[in-house]
Amino acid sequence: MFTIVFGVGDSPLALRTIEYLVPPERSEAGVFSLVIEYDPLRESPGRLLRSTANFIDAFANLDAAFAAAIDPNIETSIALLGIEQGSIRAWLASLIRSFDDEALKDLDWKKLIGAYLVRAKYRTLEWLEDDSASKRIIDLQAVIVEEAKKTDALLIPAYHQPSRALLLEGLRRAQLAKDGLMEADKIIFDAGPDKLELNPSKRLDLSQISDVEIQSTEKHKLHRASLKVKKPDMLGHSQWQLKFHERTVPSAIEDRGWLSRFQSREITLRPGDALICDGELTRYFDRSGTPVSEKV
Repeated sequence: MFTIVFGVGDSPLALRTIEYLVPPERSEAGVFSLVIEYDPLRESPGRLLRSTANFIDAFANLDAAFAAAIDPNIETSIALLGIEQGSIRAWLASLIRSFDDEALKDLDWKKLIGAYLVRAKYRTLEWLEDDSASKRIIDLQAVIVEEAKKTDALLIPAYHQPSRALLLEGLRRAQLAKDGLMEADKIIFDAGPDKLELNPSKRLDLSQISDVEIQSTEKHKLHRASLKVKKPDMLGHSQWQLKFHERTVPSAIEDRGWLSRFQSREITLRPGDALICDGELTRYFDRSGTPVSEKV
C-alpha cells in the first residue's frame, strides 16, 4: 500500500512539511490523501505510478474548475509533499496564489478555499461513483455550490457555478486515471473524517450524460495497432480488456473459433502480449470543444 497526501494551503505549509519530514496535521485546511492498495507481486508495477500521476492531473483540473468558480484570477497547483511506502515518504500540497487580499481582509481565505476544494473533490468523486441516479452536469454543479455554502466559500465575492468545460475535463481525467488499475486494486480518497472507496473497474461514459451535448466528432483509422491484453476472458463470451496507449478498451472477440482455441489452451497469451488490430478511434467533443470521451 502507498499513500499520496495532498494539501491545499500556502507555500510555508509545504516547506515546513518537507523540511521536517512529518505529515501535515489533519486539522490543516485542505489536507487529503489518495491511498492505493495493491498486490506487490502483480505485474507492471509502473502502472500504479502512472495511475497516481493521472489522478494528480485530474485533481489539478478539478481544482482549477472549483477555484475559477470563485475568481478566475486564482491559480492552483498540486505540489508533491510525500509518498509513503515502507520508509519512503513524500507529501503533497495544493498551492494557491493570492488574488485580491484587500477584498477579503476579514477572512482567512486560504483556509476557506482549502476546505472547499477538498470537499468539492470528494463530492465530485462520489457523484462519479454513484450509479443510483441519472447523471447531469447541472446536478454536479449544484452539489459543488452546496459544498461552497457549507465551507463559507460563498462569503467570497463573485462566486458562481463551476465551468462545465473545466468540470468535464477533470471528470474525463479522473476516469482515465483508473485505466492502469486492476480489479483487485483498492483506491481510497481520504478527506479526513470522510473516506470514499473508488471502484477501479467503474467507468462513466461522459458522452451519455443527459445534459452533455456532443457537438462534433473526430475519427482516426487504426491500421495494425498493437493493443496489449489487460484482461482476457478465459471461460465465457464476455468482453476482453485491451490497452490502447493509456486507455482501457473493452472488446468482444467475434472470432469464436480463435476464442475456443484460446480458452482450450491451444493459444497462449502471456503478460505483455498484444493483439494486432485494425480499427477506428473516435473522439467526442461538446459545444465548447472540450473532449468528452473516446471510443476504439
